[in-house]
Amino acid sequence: MAMAVWLAGGIHAADSGLTAWRTSAAPTLESPGWQSVRSETLQPVDTEGFWSPFERRSGMTGKVLEPGRVQLMWSPDALYVRCRLTDSDLVASPQNRDQSAIYMAADAVELFLKCDDSPCYWEFHGSIDGKKSGWRYSSRGRLGLPGTDVRSAVTVTVQEEGTRNRLEDRDASWQILFRIDAAELRNGSGGPWPGGRQWRMQLVRYNYSQYLPCREVSVFPKMREFNPHLTEDYAVIHFLGESAEKADLSADSRLIFADCAVVLFDIDNTITFYRSKDFPTLHGNFLFPIIRDLMVERGWRKESAEEAILALTRRIPHWDYPDFFAAFDLPPREAFRRCREWHEKYIGVNQDALTLIDTLRRQGKRLAIASNNPYTGCLWKLQQAGLADENGSSVFCKIFSTDVVRGCKGEPAVWPNILARLPYLPEKIGMVGDNPLEDSDLPRKYGIKAIYLFERNQPRMEFGAIH
Repeated sequence: MAMAVWLAGGIHAADSGLTAWRTSAAPTLESPGWQSVRSETLQPVDTEGFWSPFERRSGMTGKVLEPGRVQLMWSPDALYVRCRLTDSDLVASPQNRDQSAIYMAADAVELFLKCDDSPCYWEFHGSIDGKKSGWRYSSRGRLGLPGTDVRSAVTVTVQEEGTRNRLEDRDASWQILFRIDAAELRNGSGGPWPGGRQWRMQLVRYNYSQYLPCREVSVFPKMREFNPHLTEDYAVIHFLGESAEKADLSADSRLIFADCAVVLFDIDNTITFYRSKDFPTLHGNFLFPIIRDLMVERGWRKESAEEAILALTRRIPHWDYPDFFAAFDLPPREAFRRCREWHEKYIGVNQDALTLIDTLRRQGKRLAIASNNPYTGCLWKLQQAGLADENGSSVFCKIFSTDVVRGCKGEPAVWPNILARLPYLPEKIGMVGDNPLEDSDLPRKYGIKAIYLFERNQPRMEFGAIH
């Protein structure tokens, strides 16, 4: 079956998010397009209650012994979710039935979906023997009452590598593909699909095996508490290839950047935006309060910590966030976790920018970043957009951050520094941004002519030079 997948390449989704790739034809489990789609690894979870002592005493807590991965595609007609699951013992009870708690009777996967601007959400099940369930809940305030039966909106396809319910052998794996009808998602949420709206998902896998110490549960995203009805903790779905009426700039970009070998992208108010200004700052920076609090937890006085942070910015004018973690002996893992949580709460993603990135990549353009963020700050924001992880980005060939080019784009000396790091003439370089000075006037002054500015009506942060 012929299938077109938008943005074929290695985009990395955020830890807290999933990237859904647009397809022009309904995929199967074996469609070659899945090879280009980013997959996310299922994470361990403490299930608490009855199962917790088994997990704790057997050493399973904090581990996934039989791993699984999840991938997403979407079309105007449906959401497709594919799971590939290692499984040593394929199990399904003969009593398993459609429209029941099938995760208690078979190896199974649960999907929970929600749109942020609607109170309703969905629960779908699929099991290894092809059984399915589907409920729509009008709101969490009615949880406990019967949900609406929407099993007709979900189709499951299963492929097994092993022999189900046979104790004499050891099995290998199974796959499941969910197709969730977009008509149900539009009807339940009272709006378009995906329609530029923010959708979220939680996945839970239940794995029974005679070779495991006890039933194993794994999830994506990672849960703080084992309750898949905590909708605020679901992973954001980033839809690549949003509909033409929302964001398709392919015609304009083909003309504007026709002669460009590389196109630079701004981040703030271009790829990402600030959801609000309702957060504290310190010395004009929104992550410095996190660093200060970590220092206080390690014995610093609050005032001394704030003075030390300011002193380091003067000693290292073009700093990056890990400079503070190292200088003040802060635990990097905890510091990264808190900074990522801040981004998950306050940073949104502009879908039109993702579509333009998609379009330019399909046109064969190389992409790079030119930003007023330090390098790690760039990665955190790109990670929120599904365009990087904390190890780097396979989408952008270079990241010209403040610590790399020793300044911000509003400083005229920075643009010659950026151009000196690219093996192209200025007329072969393009720029995409939102700021008339930093992203248009100054690059034009140094010979960049192919420029596209988004007109944004979003909060602009004026905290100082470096974000």
